[in-house]
Amino acid sequence: MNVAISEKTLQSMQLTEKQLKRELAVLLYSMEKMTLMQACELAELSNAQFEEILVSRNMLVYYDVKDFDEF
Repeated sequence: MNVAISEKTLQSMQLTEKQLKRELAVLLYSMEKMTLMQACELAELSNAQFEEILVSRNMLVYYDVKDFDEF
């Protein structure tokens, strides 16, 4: 599935496409809608980079059995 967001909308939010993907990944991870590995993939970041973002926002990093299955 593809989602199209216009450049105008991104500009009005003052986000780049990359930043929006990261924000969505953080949000969906915090809602437990994505595993850590899925969120890393959406954010296009390594596990360590994504965890760094979570820690910088005082968010807990949790691992699920699914995360280990995805390695």
